[in-house]
Amino acid sequence: MVEILEQWFFPDAPIKIYLTASHEERARRRYKEEIEKGIKTDFNQILNDIKLRDTLDSTREIAPLKPAEDSIKIDTTNLSYQDVVKSVKEIIENKLSNFTYVYANTNLLN
Repeated sequence: MVEILEQWFFPDAPIKIYLTASHEERARRRYKEEIEKGIKTDFNQILNDIKLRDTLDSTREIAPLKPAEDSIKIDTTNLSYQDVVKSVKEIIENKLSNFTYVYANTNLLN
């Protein structure tokens, strides 16, 4: 969903972040969520479903799944939730500080 938002609804957003993870890690996370909810599930089926969905999403004609050219990509495969939040926060703070610097050094009144 985020990749669709960044490319189609907010193409001029000053900050675009594309989060990704390996198929195996995404399947592990989904498997864990379902087991915790008491849902009987099969890891290999989840893994195959994720791979199929990614293939279909990335090859569809309209709004294919892919990061915007100017997005910052974060591979979350080996990151905790807290590490991902920290990384995103640092990127935003860095971009905003650069934006503030440029804005503060631009005389808009002349």
